[in-house]
Amino acid sequence: MQDAELRALRPMRASPTLSINMKKSKPIINDDSKFNIVGIIRYFQSFLILTLLLACSPQAYAKTLFAIVSDRSSTALAAGADYFLDRHKSHKLEFRSTSQLAHMTDSELLSLWNDADVVLTVGVFGDTAVRLQSLIDKKNDARPFLAISSTLSLIKRSQDRKGPLFRGFDREKMKRIGRSVKEKESLGDWISELSNEFPRQKAWVHAKGYWQARGQENLANLIALIIQAAGADIQPDAIKPQKKVRFYRNRSFIDEENIKLSKRPWVAIIDHDTGDRKGNIDLIDQLCSSAKNEGMDCLAVFAAWGKSSTLALKSIKGITKQAPLAGVISLQDFVIGGGEGRVETIQVLKQLNVPILKGIRLVDRSRQQWTLSEDGLPWNSVHYRVAMPEIQGVSQSLVLATAAKAWMHEETGLRLSITKPLPNQVERMIRRVAGWYNLRSKNNSDKKVAVIYYNHPPGRHNIGADNLDVPASLWNILSLMKAESYSTGSLPKNSTALLDLIQEKGVNLPEQADALKSMAES
Repeated sequence: MQDAELRALRPMRASPTLSINMKKSKPIINDDSKFNIVGIIRYFQSFLILTLLLACSPQAYAKTLFAIVSDRSSTALAAGADYFLDRHKSHKLEFRSTSQLAHMTDSELLSLWNDADVVLTVGVFGDTAVRLQSLIDKKNDARPFLAISSTLSLIKRSQDRKGPLFRGFDREKMKRIGRSVKEKESLGDWISELSNEFPRQKAWVHAKGYWQARGQENLANLIALIIQAAGADIQPDAIKPQKKVRFYRNRSFIDEENIKLSKRPWVAIIDHDTGDRKGNIDLIDQLCSSAKNEGMDCLAVFAAWGKSSTLALKSIKGITKQAPLAGVISLQDFVIGGGEGRVETIQVLKQLNVPILKGIRLVDRSRQQWTLSEDGLPWNSVHYRVAMPEIQGVSQSLVLATAAKAWMHEETGLRLSITKPLPNQVERMIRRVAGWYNLRSKNNSDKKVAVIYYNHPPGRHNIGADNLDVPASLWNILSLMKAESYSTGSLPKNSTALLDLIQEKGVNLPEQADALKSMAES
């Protein structure tokens, strides 16, 4: 029934005015035991009208969805919620981010959970996942619950109105249904294959498909699918997958075959597929603007975490035929290529043979909080923001953007925050890329290199590090540099002679200013 028809029926819905007075109705059977046809018709007309009104009442089919989503994906799901509610106003959406959940008591969380007809978690890992798992196990209720793109143990607790979705699934089965889209496989083919293999889990597969397709229409349809799982008469539209790898240049998206670079050196930026969201795209634009100020061209590539990111790097490698690549700035956390594509990604990075620098969007601290903090980055994020990228050679991390002022999304209750670029840090990153390119463009004989060695605590006779032979290492390094045409001057004949020279001219004597001055002038 259409919305207009529902509105027309609403004035008739109130029970005090819409009642069937059986005393005033004619009897179905009269005294002569003959059927009163008019009475039968009126009776069933009244019954039918009442049934239709109850069935069409918004209270009868309106559902409440409670969703928990990672902070990183909150703005995307909020955009999907807006798109959904524009078309389905009767349903209620209660969303909370993982950071919001951290400030809620269990009773507050359970209140939202118990008021919902269906529960969804997206991108939930770590302590939040453990907490939810514990609550789910204690509740032991039968309401539909779907977990996608979250920790495996949380996903395995997914259930629909018929019961648990993954009961009896061993590790191998979970691996098959949780696999990523293959390199030459479309999202549609991936969904079709998994749905055929796992018909009982078809709704879960489609939910994951909507999430991977991204975009506000797809996420609105994800919401529709979850609402449908609660019993609502609603039909989500077909998935509209976006390209696995998208290219962004001069503030607009461009097809790979239409990319035409100048002969100038250029900077490649690789970002998650969420890099085009509000706030995120501002950092891309500022990086490219700064690159152009340094006389370099710029191209950004958006790709989902995992295999698609490896494909993005391969595309960058192909584009290097047009112009010299100065360097790559990675805005992706963890490792490029994910678990499955990590080895292949490392091979592509070696082939690129340029500096791969790590840029950080600090979504959990404002500029002031970051500036005043003692640790710079929250300790529990260092492993995926800095350490894991360094395993691939993605190094020299710089914070390029921090959290802007958060606001409340009225339709869902989500606390939203976007990131805001730090102009000085952006320029510093681009100058670093330009510096590396200039260094690579020079002859070794024209390069100035500083060699830093261990001398702590300071003194003339403390050149060493935990029983390591520092002078021997230095002598080997200098000899190799000389062989590579660096201007080293005359080298001592061996490491012993080098140590004598260091103690004479290259030690740190903070308490002997006269000695330092003498060495500097000699």
